[in-house]
Amino acid sequence: MSTQLPAGRYLSCLTDIHPAQGGQTRAALMRTRLLRAEAGIDSTLMTFTAAPDYERRREVLLDSGLLLPGTGFLNVYDYYRDHAWAEPLEDSAPLQDLRDHQTGQQNRPDGTPWRNSFLSPDTGLTSFDYLRPDGTTYLRIPRYSLKDTKTWPTAIQQVSPDGVVVGQFPSLGDWFRGWLRHLCRDDERSFIFVDSRHLVPRLLPMKDPDKYLIYVLHNVHVRTPRRWDSPIAPLYGQVLSQISAMDGFVTLTTRQHEDVAERCGATNNMFVVPNPVDLTPMPKTKVQRDPLLATVVARLEPQKRLDHAVAAFAQVLESIPDARLEIHGAGSRRAELVTEIARRGLSRSVTLLGFDPHARQALWRSSAFLMTSQFEGYPLATLESFSHGCPVVSYDIKYGPREQITDGVDGFLVPDGDISGLADRVVRLLESPTLVRDMGVAARKEAAAHGADRFLQDWTSVLSAVVDQKSRRCVIEDVQLEVTSLESGRLPDFAGVLRMQLLSGSASLDTVRVELSAVYPRTGRVVDLPVDVRRQQEELQINTRPVVEDLPVTLGPEEPSYLRLRVVLQNAVWQTRVPWSSAPGTPS
Repeated sequence: MSTQLPAGRYLSCLTDIHPAQGGQTRAALMRTRLLRAEAGIDSTLMTFTAAPDYERRREVLLDSGLLLPGTGFLNVYDYYRDHAWAEPLEDSAPLQDLRDHQTGQQNRPDGTPWRNSFLSPDTGLTSFDYLRPDGTTYLRIPRYSLKDTKTWPTAIQQVSPDGVVVGQFPSLGDWFRGWLRHLCRDDERSFIFVDSRHLVPRLLPMKDPDKYLIYVLHNVHVRTPRRWDSPIAPLYGQVLSQISAMDGFVTLTTRQHEDVAERCGATNNMFVVPNPVDLTPMPKTKVQRDPLLATVVARLEPQKRLDHAVAAFAQVLESIPDARLEIHGAGSRRAELVTEIARRGLSRSVTLLGFDPHARQALWRSSAFLMTSQFEGYPLATLESFSHGCPVVSYDIKYGPREQITDGVDGFLVPDGDISGLADRVVRLLESPTLVRDMGVAARKEAAAHGADRFLQDWTSVLSAVVDQKSRRCVIEDVQLEVTSLESGRLPDFAGVLRMQLLSGSASLDTVRVELSAVYPRTGRVVDLPVDVRRQQEELQINTRPVVEDLPVTLGPEEPSYLRLRVVLQNAVWQTRVPWSSAPGTPS
């Protein structure tokens, strides 16, 4: 390949890895495979939650081809079973004896001890002792959830074989960051990919000059109605609030990049890298598609809305009574789906086949693939279906299907929630093997455009940029805004003075980008306004400019609105709201 990725150590951080997990895990595994197979770069997979069967999971991933032999596969709990803390305690002490308060014991699949659970007499909370194969404790940690800040531990203790506490971290963040530093030499350039939003608050800030943290946003960050300004979950709020502290913030689609930039500011550490797909070789024997078969490969979880697929297929059967739907996957909604299939009398037509790491091979036989998710980041399932020459029928949701599917060419897009529309497009495909064949050829062509070359070229650009920009990172502090004039009306007449402190070796007020926009919360509309910015000693004077063109600002005098003033410099952003109304004569 002509692509030359920057030299360094490559690490991929996930909360967990399980063969049955969905697109986020599969995307991280694919990135690891492509780095090794196509660019000769060994990338280590790192997980941060406890499980007794990681070795068995690794074997399944190897057997299914999702993991290449020799790939590093580390877990923070298992690692410290065999390695000492980087900074041992100066004053060691015996571990508190909790044997009288033990509530349970779990073993590894091979029968060796894994962990004991206790009810702490001091706090009344559950703690875990993680065990060596001989049964001695090597780690004690309170029970916690990454999703719940109230449960995060304040003491993580490493224990010697003779029961002495020899190391301690005061928080998950210190422990996790300490592990990364332990794996990487101080002067070793390291690229740390973070694929889990749950880990971001624990791994930042990463202040080491040779460590580059790149977060990949795999899923939709906004709730219904999924506009740029829609409510977001608190954890995503934590992630977005820390974009300036990341070396790279990566979305999978341009639309999501634009939505995040509208909310948070378009900084120079934001990038777009779509997921790749392995272009599966055509079978040696001629592909024989079943003109009566449609397929779903998805986790049986609420996000996937597989009850919509079942409801749509009930309508398909009205036109094609012998049609069949096969659903591959496991998850918490299996029982509900079994009940729904039985309620509709579809047990002979709709089959739940469970999880199978080789399920995608069934796409060579299928004539249609259904995607009924509420939301996605950039669904791998669509591209994998394309790589097997199978057309996709999908809801037009944020984000991904619209960026992948050309409606009527390699698949169909229907409005979100349009079950009848799904059924109609599936019927079209099952009734026309010629259409399936032609769409399948176009689908393979689209999948080829998402191959390894493009993916690695994208990452070469991103990683080269984060290395180049590291020394110019900036912090904006102590911002003061004085609004000297603001008149309401169809267009605002705004004047103000900004004072701020810039912490950077190369930044100055002359390089600051100032943006002023009128924002309409009812509709989510944003209108950028022209401004003049002049530097006067250590402050910026800002004035709106008269405009010649007719900016379509006013949507009605009754609509509340505000001005958004934003300052952007390299990776850093500061912004504030200034109350304003487009209604003439309304006081601001």
